[in-house]
Parts: sequence; structure tokens; C-alpha cells
Amino acid sequence: EAVMPATTQQAIIMLSSHFYESRDGSTGGFFSDNVQAGQQVWNTVNLLLRLDRDWKV
Repeated sequence: EAVMPATTQQAIIMLSSHFYESRDGSTGGFFSDNVQAGQQVWNTVNLLLRLDRDWKV
């Protein structure tokens, strides 16, 4: 059984929260309703997913 790193779990939670709030129209204060906030979500999720990556040469 594969174990999911905590950073990947956090990225999934953050991204799903963003999609839920943007679809729902309510922005609970965590994600502002603007393009920069949406871009910041994607940047943060991308960073979280890269943190536990197993980099090999």
C-alpha cells in the first residue's frame, strides 16, 4: 500500500477547497475572489507537490 506524504495531502485539501469555494461562490476569507488569489493557490499547490518528490539523477 502506497503512503501519501503529508504535503501531498495538504495540496489536495487546499486545491479541493479552492474549487469548492469558487464553484459555490462563497469565499470564507481564505481565498479572495480574484485572479491573483487563484494563481497563488496553484503556485502553493505546485510547491507542496514538489516538496516530497523523490528527485533522482
